[in-house]
Amino acid sequence: MNPITHTTIREPGKVLVAVLPESPDSLAAIRRIRSAHRLRFRQQAVGMTATPACGSF
Repeated sequence: MNPITHTTIREPGKVLVAVLPESPDSLAAIRRIRSAHRLRFRQQAVGMTATPACGSF
């Protein structure tokens, strides 16, 4: 919601899927990516969802 006009803003979005080990370094890397995206595209917020998963190749 726009904090000034109190209206909902709708924009096209992008989804980035990253598979990383659960570690402080991985979380720090994701935080850097989110921060860079927020600054580059002048966003107020960049969402994140983390889901544990198990996979093999």
